[in-house]
Amino acid sequence: SGATWKETGKPKGLPLYGFGLYFAECITKADEYAHPVQEGDPLPIEPDAASTLYAVLLCRVIGGRTNLVDTDEIKPDKLRTDVFDGPFHSVFGDRVSTLGKPYKEVVVYDKDQTFPEYLLVY
Repeated sequence: SGATWKETGKPKGLPLYGFGLYFAECITKADEYAHPVQEGDPLPIEPDAASTLYAVLLCRVIGGRTNLVDTDEIKPDKLRTDVFDGPFHSVFGDRVSTLGKPYKEVVVYDKDQTFPEYLLVY
């Protein structure tokens, strides 16, 4: 997601919902993290177009029983424990309903819950 909890003076922080695979319902969220395709990347594009094109994966994600988080009081270790040892299969970060943030996210901690279906180049 890019949103992190970062201690003052530290170069980087922890992912908001802990380390996992992050997905958003809006393509504009993924676009925030996209970098231009580099010349030599394994995409069938014209060399002159490389710096103006971006790529993103469109994935199917199986959330299963989802742990809804709609506050800023987030404990990443507890979220992971609730998935690995508890009743949940994923985390649904609803930052829209109560916090007024622009995106909702799904976090899974098992790669087998995801299926990259399309590679979109734009």
